[in-house]
Amino acid sequence: MESPDRPLLHLSNDFMHQEVYPQLVAHLEGRGLYQWVFVAARDPNDIPRSPKDTANTSFAVRHVLKRHHKVFFRMKAAAMTSALEDCFPVRNAALIHAHFLYTDGTVAAAMHRKYGVPFVVSVRPTTDVFAFMRYRPDLLGTAVSTLRDASAVICITPGGRDLLLGRLPRSERVAIDKKICVISSAISTAWHEPPESLQPSPTGSIRLISISDMTRNKNMRAVIDAAEILSQRSVAVELTLVGGLRERLPSRLPDWVRYIPHICDKRALRDLVRTQDVFVMPSFAETFGLSYVEALSQGVPVVHSRGQAVEGLFTEGVVSMGVDPRSPTEIAAAIEHLSSGRTRNWRQCISETLRFRWNLVAEQLHGVYSEAVATSATQSSPL
Repeated sequence: MESPDRPLLHLSNDFMHQEVYPQLVAHLEGRGLYQWVFVAARDPNDIPRSPKDTANTSFAVRHVLKRHHKVFFRMKAAAMTSALEDCFPVRNAALIHAHFLYTDGTVAAAMHRKYGVPFVVSVRPTTDVFAFMRYRPDLLGTAVSTLRDASAVICITPGGRDLLLGRLPRSERVAIDKKICVISSAISTAWHEPPESLQPSPTGSIRLISISDMTRNKNMRAVIDAAEILSQRSVAVELTLVGGLRERLPSRLPDWVRYIPHICDKRALRDLVRTQDVFVMPSFAETFGLSYVEALSQGVPVVHSRGQAVEGLFTEGVVSMGVDPRSPTEIAAAIEHLSSGRTRNWRQCISETLRFRWNLVAEQLHGVYSEAVATSATQSSPL
């Protein structure tokens, strides 16, 4: 991984729409890695927004993905493979990191079989497990083959690891589990500026906040119902909903609900979050959810769906609680429990997020990359 003529090749079809990927590439470059980044874009408008090449990183964004590729997966994989080979001499790569199991991993596995280039693959529960494994069972064999060939499998949370293994054939679980590394994403620098003191509610109410696109998956109806349950028990609540479209919410909202369409300034959003008592987002399906970690970084405990999101990463019942997303009663109980301990536990919320820094994440991944390359070299050596 140290040689300047043997780059790390990233395959990330969502690179243009998620801040985590540019952050990761920038911090890996800071560690001296030479990188190629290939993006198979769905939107032709992504092309003019392509990142500029740097001294050690080259980007190739191509409008490859078409509407019919949602059905014809193998056609999509073939189109991506052809475009990739037109952009970079893949045989010269030291390692490939496929950032999604199905869409990117299938291409990485094909390049591994063709050129012998080792690869690691990340698994995203929302896309790979809840979408592909649920609705495209015909492609499970392709995913298993990719996981078998990968030098390492990266899961973002312990819960994501369990979800993946639970969907695999029993005969494959032990071998693939041995390859799994749990490495979470990091949050941006602005969130690593915690409040100096706790800001109590001036009205004595429990202040709730949720930040999402307000789609059905984010389950805002259950959050509102849970707050309504607390209100009916004479517990004063204030609920702030940030993001998404107003039309995705119930037409009539209680007086104690405040809706804010969008907050562009990260520091303004951070300052709002730190004035809240509990962050609530019991999504039906959640890959990781940086917003949970961002809330914790400001001393605000989080309610998430059991078995998903940040499950297993934080102290359960103290700074986070998993709930049944279909039970407003259970969500309400979790809100009460976490809010009652916030005065005691807000500093612990902050301390448990200190490891979510990009320099630490880049260091972990660099270690995985180096081991994968070293193992591949040993296996391919006649010695």
